[in-house]
Amino acid sequence: MTEDGEVEKNFRSSYYGSLGFRAGEKSLGYLKGLLKAEVLDVEKLKLFCLKHTLPAYYRPLVWKVTLGVVPAYSNKETCSHVKDQRDQQFQDLRRALQVMGRIPATGHPSHTPAATTTTATSTSAHRTHQTKASPEDFVLIYLLQSNRLLSPSVNQMREEAQVGLCAIALPFLSLFEEETEAYWLFSRFAQRWETQLHHVQFMQALCLQSLREVDSVLYEHLISLDSSDHKMLFERWFNQCFAGVLPEPYLESVWDKVIAGSCAVLAYVVVAILLSLKRQLLLIKTASDITKLLNTIPKDNFGLIVSKAIELWESHGSPLTLLTPSSSYK
Repeated sequence: MTEDGEVEKNFRSSYYGSLGFRAGEKSLGYLKGLLKAEVLDVEKLKLFCLKHTLPAYYRPLVWKVTLGVVPAYSNKETCSHVKDQRDQQFQDLRRALQVMGRIPATGHPSHTPAATTTTATSTSAHRTHQTKASPEDFVLIYLLQSNRLLSPSVNQMREEAQVGLCAIALPFLSLFEEETEAYWLFSRFAQRWETQLHHVQFMQALCLQSLREVDSVLYEHLISLDSSDHKMLFERWFNQCFAGVLPEPYLESVWDKVIAGSCAVLAYVVVAILLSLKRQLLLIKTASDITKLLNTIPKDNFGLIVSKAIELWESHGSPLTLLTPSSSYK
């Protein structure tokens, strides 16, 4: 390769990196090919997310397809119909909660002269002035949708499960401007994640097993200070799928793997956090101090933590499930 060609390649790679394209050029070309197909291959998209870094530019579309929020085939009429139906269902659920007084009522649409008002204009104005949804709104809508909404007197939203769902809802509201889209992505993600919460003990067991293999000294030290405090902290992290623990850009990289089918990657996030704090942890003499330290992880550390977590996950065979840590993608 000529010097000019090498410079051009390096510039191109640097430019792609600045846009969140951390995958190699070949894998990036492969992803573009997958997304140009008339019928998107969902399984191949998931496999790409497991094997490669998903560029931030393509993340919204890949998430929507792999979570089943949009059809896998590129028929404009069908996609438009699906979108309209989802919009309508979301608005119906939201209005029902507003009538019940469970979420704030909508704002008033701006005044439009009766002679020029049409149904479409009125609907558009009404939606434009909707009160912006909050994570709590999303969780209430989700509970209503799944027939699990209880009376306000029960204080259902204070339960640990709902607190975790609120934390999970926030990144979707941040990543997607359109509330309906954000809600259905959250809803599909939450449905999948709730099926994994029954296996929190397996997540913790996988953490300990992996830590013992990677750093037996740190493992033995933490075992000697065994306490329910930091175990409860880990349980909360898992309950929230690390939302509110990892900053959003790094959380999204981990969720790429989770959405593609690997919940086991989260166990390696815990291991990476512990390894990043090894020096401080080894100096700690009480279990309560461990919990305090884990609640104050320096923000500058998270990029390295997530990179290390994915490296550990890959080095252990990229396990997909929590019940069978040996299972991995082929």
